Amino acid sequence: MGWLYYNTADDGNAILASSSNDFLRLDQNRLGYNSPTGANHIGSTTLENQSWYHFAVVRSDVNLDFFINSINDGSFNESQNSLEWIKIGVHRNGYQHMFNGMLDQISIWNVALTQDQVASFMDTDFDGNEDGLVALWKFNSGDGD
Repeated sequence: MGWLYYNTADDGNAILASSSNDFLRLDQNRLGYNSPTGANHIGSTTLENQSWYHFAVVRSDVNLDFFINSINDGSFNESQNSLEWIKIGVHRNGYQHMFNGMLDQISIWNVALTQDQVASFMDTDFDGNEDGLVALWKFNSGDGD
């Protein structure tokens, strides 16, 4: 979950990439996910460039839900697999699919958030101690580590 603002989405614009070939990205100006199964899930909302959007991708069992500004943007069937997220704003190899824009408040959770939780977290300034929160990047200049 987090915030995104992009200039162009010409080359897959990776938001988060795992240690395998799957990654969360912008694809054709929409939220997308390249799955380890080879599936290419793409949300239904066309995002305008140079605008901020809150996004969330929630997995519950084999259900994968996309949210844009807390509104469901697509539901997909995705096999269960364990992911190790290792890169922000670029493919796992470090040089492909660079995100062309800004990302903020990126968080990773080990619980399946509800749509109501996604909506309530849109304007939350996390302190890092929330139940289920396992990673948080605030991207605040001069703040924290």
